Amino acid sequence: MTTSNSVFKKMIIDTVNQKKGESFFIDVFYNEAIRQIRFDKADRASTVLKRKATGEESWKRNLRNCLQTLKTNGELVNSSPGFWRSPTPDIHFHLVPEDAWIKIKNAAEKALISNTLWASAIIGNDYKVSGVDADTIYVERQSTGSVAALSKETVIRGVNSLNAAGGVLGRGAMIKTVAKEAAIVFLHPDLDWHEHGKFIRVAGQRTVLKALVSALKEATDDDVEEAQYYARRMRKGQAQLRNNLLLVYDGKCCVSNTGPENVLQAAHIESHASKGNNNSTNALLLRSDLHDLFDDGLLLIEPSTLKIAIHPSLKDTDYILYDGDTLRERTDRQLPDREKLAERWTKYKW
Repeated sequence: MTTSNSVFKKMIIDTVNQKKGESFFIDVFYNEAIRQIRFDKADRASTVLKRKATGEESWKRNLRNCLQTLKTNGELVNSSPGFWRSPTPDIHFHLVPEDAWIKIKNAAEKALISNTLWASAIIGNDYKVSGVDADTIYVERQSTGSVAALSKETVIRGVNSLNAAGGVLGRGAMIKTVAKEAAIVFLHPDLDWHEHGKFIRVAGQRTVLKALVSALKEATDDDVEEAQYYARRMRKGQAQLRNNLLLVYDGKCCVSNTGPENVLQAAHIESHASKGNNNSTNALLLRSDLHDLFDDGLLLIEPSTLKIAIHPSLKDTDYILYDGDTLRERTDRQLPDREKLAERWTKYKW
């Protein structure tokens, strides 16, 4: 007789409760099971896949099934592929599952009408909504035409997992299917990718639609002589540049990840007065005080890693908390002009 699910559950819960909040790789549970449980012949039998023995003992598959059940029930968090920990819910980053489905479905219906495209994190495959019915959204991959059915049940299960994790999960840990997970993040107004696509997080209501980024029109460059003359006046193209940056940075400062929008400014990487360059890759969306630090060379961006560097003279201020952080990623996946960042790095590097 195979080991019961309740035995696996007790062993797993006891293990994660020893160090709450710490993530455990699945091998830890395998090792604990071997140490604590006496397996019988049925446990030791090989699992079968497509009528062929896999060579893996069945107790391992049963243990993984138990992990998935605990995840579905909100009793365990799959923080990133292969890693598990105890739940850490946070009321400030909690999504109501039924409401989440309604928001996602409504957004899907609009995306279907507008034929909106979005890209998956890191891999960058393009997807679109090809159909919506009462309890299912059909997500089509552009390059192959294959369609994944995103059900209401799957969305609710994924949201429950995100809630149990306190609003942050590793990519692939919310929903294993790339198309479905990317669709949920794109269509829900309070979800976004973090750390360049490594994590999904509840980020708060976004102030702009990411879909608008695909229609972004770069601001025209200013005449150099005119730009120099009006260097300290309102600059041509600046309003459109700022609007573009608000779109590609989701209305958040790319250093502090905060708003509100009325304190965010377009900060040129290469001085506007030198060439009048208003392309959005030659600018960063910065909070007004951080813009001043950037202009004064007290805040730099390392060009190869996009890590933030804060001048040592600010070590006793709150600004030093940003030192070593990574610049917020643009929603259109474009990068700031590394060549221009390198020029500033060389010019100001302390």
